[in-house]
Amino acid sequence: LPGVAYVEMVRAAVTLALPADLTQTLEFRDHAWIQPVVVDDAFALKVALQDNGEDEDGGRWLEYEIFSEGAAGETTHARGTVRCSTGAIEAEPVDLAAVDEAVDGENRDRDALYARFEALGLRYGPMMQGIADLRTDGNEVIARLHLPDAADPRFGLHPAMMDSAMQCTICLIAGLDGEGGAAVMPFAFDDMIVHG
Repeated sequence: LPGVAYVEMVRAAVTLALPADLTQTLEFRDHAWIQPVVVDDAFALKVALQDNGEDEDGGRWLEYEIFSEGAAGETTHARGTVRCSTGAIEAEPVDLAAVDEAVDGENRDRDALYARFEALGLRYGPMMQGIADLRTDGNEVIARLHLPDAADPRFGLHPAMMDSAMQCTICLIAGLDGEGGAAVMPFAFDDMIVHG
């Protein structure tokens, strides 16, 4: 199961647990992937939400944990916190043209990119190959992502898009050239804001 699916599970659980006006903006903090899920049989993941109350600005803080229960007991797969609020978080607009110009790198062939991932042991099916264009200078990467045509519209944070964004980090960590490198994915993120 793609680890980014856990973030969508939390988003969905929060929207079911709280009134709609309190889920206009979700700010995920200190998310950690702890144990991967290998789905080889009927399998149930659970999302636990712990209400930590309101902050001075009226945002509600929830701790979350995604876990499974099995013969060996309970296994935690991910955890973090999320701030839920009614208003949008003010953010500076991003000048995409300036960001695009700042990455003075080489455009990468999409098919070669996914062949490199396969050589690293990462096999992405057609639904999870969302990188349309990618350019990197070895220190930064800029990419254009696309959602597969057959994507399920019920997702708020579609796992294919989220995973494709994470795939871009592989380009920086493992590199795109040569035979070496290791398949390394991030195991945590500090902050992500979702505007609903």
